[in-house]
Amino acid sequence: MGEDTAAIDLSGTEYKYIAEYALSGYKNVTTIALPSTIVRIDDNTLGIASLKKVEAEGADIEYIGRKAFESSVMISGQSDHIVIGNVFYLADNAKAAADGGVVTIPKGVTVIAPGAFAQCAAVKELKFEVGEENITYIGARAFNGSGIEAADEDGFIIVNGILARYTGSAETVVVPDEVTTVGSYAFGRGVKNIVFRSNSQLRAIEDNAFTNAADLEKIAVYKTGATLEGLGISGFAFANANGSAAANDTFVLILEGAAADSVAETANGAVAWLNDKGRVQKAGTSDAMINTAVFATEYVAPANGAFDAIYLAQQWGVTGADVTAGKAAVVNGFTVTRDGIKFEEDYVIDRKTVEEGLGAATLNGSVASATIALSYGGTSYNLQIKVYPAINSF
Repeated sequence: MGEDTAAIDLSGTEYKYIAEYALSGYKNVTTIALPSTIVRIDDNTLGIASLKKVEAEGADIEYIGRKAFESSVMISGQSDHIVIGNVFYLADNAKAAADGGVVTIPKGVTVIAPGAFAQCAAVKELKFEVGEENITYIGARAFNGSGIEAADEDGFIIVNGILARYTGSAETVVVPDEVTTVGSYAFGRGVKNIVFRSNSQLRAIEDNAFTNAADLEKIAVYKTGATLEGLGISGFAFANANGSAAANDTFVLILEGAAADSVAETANGAVAWLNDKGRVQKAGTSDAMINTAVFATEYVAPANGAFDAIYLAQQWGVTGADVTAGKAAVVNGFTVTRDGIKFEEDYVIDRKTVEEGLGAATLNGSVASATIALSYGGTSYNLQIKVYPAINSF
């Protein structure tokens, strides 16, 4: 185009996409106003050397490429976090350091761009002006090399159910049930087994989610009631960096019930490719046992003698309010071995069932014995407990 102008105003247009090099002919532009209809900006689109500011008022942008503004002074002279419309585009390390490692995500932001916090070692924590529930997409490698990776104790970087990255060292990774989406490049080397448990909320696995997981052996999706369509497995979810094959030549995908039964008829893309190679398996039966490190078998009654369902559940790590509501999850209540993978499952207790067990307790002197009925995978288990009186009650 070769035009010599300080500003480009596209706000009155209805463009949805800006393709690579679309505005490369402009020389002295400092400001670009994008239309509210814009949804995607590819790499190498607005890399105008003189560019200082991009406005996108009212836009609902879904994606901005990591190199969309490469070579512009907006990037090379960055002195603050860059937010474009609803996209948190790029964090500034010096600004984060000055703010004690905390980056505040402004109201209206729904997308975190690819590489937005990459190599920002000073960034330790994200805070959201209106809560993280507005975040709908996190781009590839958004947190790679950032201080957030080092600050996270359990190795999971999760924002509004989106697993952006796992940085832990476990060979078997049990994905938190809250995860709804596995983002691109979420897993790396060293991980052998990835487990989505029965209460998993998983509904999407993005392209290249396992690309760097070269040591992967099993991806087990045990989500109760899952369907293949409902898991949202994208076409390149298991692809290698070239997109031409799987992350390695050996890992298998293990699916529960209906999801496994429908593979031959409904699978496409990544799952169909794996199935053709004989690398999709139906989940086997569970060998489960009560985790007595959580469900202890001996208890001491409180001083007031009120040993009831709420008090007992509190010993299992459940808050009284949760139990009062009727049902609540006991974290890691069962130890499960399935398809050669050992992991813990949360167990949802029913207050009524606990009360029935305590109500049928028997006394042997001052010691009460009770049986709490539990059930996992259609199999019944009895938790035998003893309750001793409080010391000051003698």
